[in-house]
Amino acid sequence: MHGEHELSSSDEDKQPSEFAVDCFNLWKAGHVYLPIVADEYAAASKNLGDMDEYIDAGAFWQNSAESQLEERFVLLSDIIQTIIARTSQNIYDVGEVLEKAAIAFAEQDTENANEMGSVSDQLDAQIGEYDDAVMRSKEDQSEDDPAAPPKHPTQPDFEIEDAGDVSDVIGQRGHTS
Repeated sequence: MHGEHELSSSDEDKQPSEFAVDCFNLWKAGHVYLPIVADEYAAASKNLGDMDEYIDAGAFWQNSAESQLEERFVLLSDIIQTIIARTSQNIYDVGEVLEKAAIAFAEQDTENANEMGSVSDQLDAQIGEYDDAVMRSKEDQSEDDPAAPPKHPTQPDFEIEDAGDVSDVIGQRGHTS
């Protein structure tokens, strides 16, 4: 799995964001540093295994009193080797998880940035349309001369000739004097 994905900067002139730096450091920890540590644990486990072969050959124990300790020593050595081997594998696994997490975060961040750019473009277009409409409205208003008669004739609710006097007009509108 190591080496499948690598993070890279498409524009090296830009200063990376804190998120990009953190994401890169997360990836680097999983891809570089943790495998180095896991390799050391794997080497220690191998060395313990090699020592067991040396013990099994009988070169380590000289007399029968020491051979009674041999069984317990080998058991303890096997337990330690198992713990170290599992630790090594766990560190490799954590490295892979960190690497995958960093890549997933970076991909999602890029997707979010693209989405935000799209939303921003849409908002810019809407703002531009609104600004254009406001400008057209202002131009239309400036063309209107307040002293000139309205372009569209207005129709009152009643005919002036039929109105009679002012009290009749007020009465027609529902007001009382």
